[in-house]
Amino acid sequence: FQIGQGKFHALAQARFRLFLHFTWPSMQQQSTQQFLWFIHIDEDLSEDILQDMLELVQSHPHQNIYIVQDSHKSGRFPLRTFDDPKFQEGILEARIFSGDSTLLQQAVHVVQKPSQKKASTKLVTTRLDMDDALDIHYLERVQETVQQVFATEHPPRFLFWCMGDSLEWHYVHDETELRGGSVERHHYRAKCPAMGLSLVGTPPAGLGLGEHTLLKEKLKEMSPG
Repeated sequence: FQIGQGKFHALAQARFRLFLHFTWPSMQQQSTQQFLWFIHIDEDLSEDILQDMLELVQSHPHQNIYIVQDSHKSGRFPLRTFDDPKFQEGILEARIFSGDSTLLQQAVHVVQKPSQKKASTKLVTTRLDMDDALDIHYLERVQETVQQVFATEHPPRFLFWCMGDSLEWHYVHDETELRGGSVERHHYRAKCPAMGLSLVGTPPAGLGLGEHTLLKEKLKEMSPG
């Protein structure tokens, strides 16, 4: 949230309203709460925006949401997956404003100690920007698919989930007043949208959650034939 733009207060206020009305409801109402949600905020984010976000997160009955202070100068969390050692090191050193710290430490411990992790346990990392929303069954379906795919005799080394369609809301206004909004459907053929892009396993170098626009093209280049 506002990484690299924490000092732009008006922009932060506008984006928080998008987060409040789109991102937050979709995550709060997910049909499974078996996930950890890391909300990375810029170190220069104003106190009033941070407090509004904290109040919202603390109203959630589960303690699986972590507001994490990030530094755009250090680049500590450049869209890394949870099983990336650099992410684990960074998250334990970062300033965290919310969430169950014991739960977080247990999760990191399980990842760092393979002997503590069941063979069937797979970690899924899903990307979600602060103006995006997911279908309320999305995370549950991804988790179910992981269990099915990796329970096969020859499971893949890695797997991406890429949305094929999305709905986009755009505000509609004239020169004098805000009128409302419109919803448009988008179908993605040549690229993966950033929202909901999920990854399990370890892909080759150069493939990750940050390369969503070129992901399909790169995967095709890797495919034999």
